Amino acid sequence: MTVFTIDCRLMLPDWPRQGFFCESTSHLLNFAMNAKISLKETLLQLLTPSIEVMGYELVDVEYHPQGQRRSLIRIYIDHEGGITLDDCQKVSHQASGLLDVFSPVSESYTLEVSSPGLDRPLTKPAHFRRVVGEKIRARLKLPFEGRRNFSGYLVDADDEKFSIRISDGQVVDLRYDATESVRVAQQMDPYGRLNQ
Repeated sequence: MTVFTIDCRLMLPDWPRQGFFCESTSHLLNFAMNAKISLKETLLQLLTPSIEVMGYELVDVEYHPQGQRRSLIRIYIDHEGGITLDDCQKVSHQASGLLDVFSPVSESYTLEVSSPGLDRPLTKPAHFRRVVGEKIRARLKLPFEGRRNFSGYLVDADDEKFSIRISDGQVVDLRYDATESVRVAQQMDPYGRLNQ
């Protein structure tokens, strides 16, 4: 996993001169003022257009408060040829400029930009379709059939739900909107090496 971390307090962005600024500023201003959507959704809407213009996929955004005056914003990006430290640095520079201008979080924050890694988060139907046949771990927002955690092999994925074969052989259908998080589960051999 490639990780680039920057501590953002009072940075004066020069990102508009970089040529990566999203032209739909009215869209950005509209959602920045919309209190009806979650902070994660606000961050996704703010960052996605600009990161995509740069040629990267915004896989996921995480927000973690760390006390009353500090937070962590973690951005996962991907690219067909993989992610380098230089890629993380470019995206970090762009994202910090957008975050400083539109201020979706009021406290100071640490911004981390990284590749999704081996246990990549699955957040979009396209992500699920790419890993059909692989082992995944899903955590639900609310219990389903008496449990919130499911682990097994991804059997199918459409636009509304995905199907996972759990350890007893049963196939369980789970809706995307019912999940809190879903990740690829890396499998290790008895010697601690990744199974290929």
